[in-house]
Amino acid sequence: MTYEEIKKRLTEVESTLQNMQRTKSPALETSYSTKSIHKLTTLKESLQKQLSEKEETMFISTKGG
Repeated sequence: MTYEEIKKRLTEVESTLQNMQRTKSPALETSYSTKSIHKLTTLKESLQKQLSEKEETMFISTKGG
């Protein structure tokens, strides 16, 4: 994935997580929603790590010239 693709996907995941956590309804108080929030949080962390690695690579490649 490119830097921009990772950044876009991270934004989408963060938005979904915020919406799920903000909504306080009995329908979301299920094990399914809990698992979904956990999976989204894990995905968010993974995307943040990938983004960080891309940023570091971009910094190194522009500095090396």
